[in-house]
Amino acid sequence: LSQGTSEEPGGATIHPITAGCLMTRPPTVGRRRLAWLVRRCRATREIPLIAAIAPKDANGCERLCETILDLGLSSVELHVAAGAAPDGVVPMITLLASAPLQAVLVRLPLESVASLAPAAAAAGADALVVAAPAMGRAQTANGTIQQGEVHAPSLLPLYALAVQAAASAGIPVIGRGGIASWEDVRTMLASGAMAVQLDSIL
Repeated sequence: LSQGTSEEPGGATIHPITAGCLMTRPPTVGRRRLAWLVRRCRATREIPLIAAIAPKDANGCERLCETILDLGLSSVELHVAAGAAPDGVVPMITLLASAPLQAVLVRLPLESVASLAPAAAAAGADALVVAAPAMGRAQTANGTIQQGEVHAPSLLPLYALAVQAAASAGIPVIGRGGIASWEDVRTMLASGAMAVQLDSIL
């Protein structure tokens, strides 16, 4: 992207910046929106679906888990908020781990991987997604200052370092962030990831 902004299907807006792009998203989807998205995906193609959820607390997590099971989904990716403490995250992971799900993935914030990875593994996570997009602020093409997720290949070394730190937790790590080439995938695998997750590159 060289100028202006573009709208993504999920409601996100991409703002090109010098280092890559800044992505702003609407608030996380609720139960009705989640159900609608699942129906839409299933109407398009028959592929396994993983529900990505970002509840604020254990009560919200329990409600979303019930919705996921009602929709016939068997896997979930819990998005942990930036600044979250282990005592707020562990109850949500424990709840999901006790549900009849095939896989519970936990996406960790970049700045908290070292402190949250061991706690997530101990609470029953099946795998860690490392890491959530870095947050930042930048002036966009229309002159306004926006805050959002920073997506850029130049951030790969930071994500690879976080993957290396998370690998010591003893459960599989999925590397995400900064991946723009096969060489980047190899960097993630060499840093301890057993798979990678693609995001804005798609």
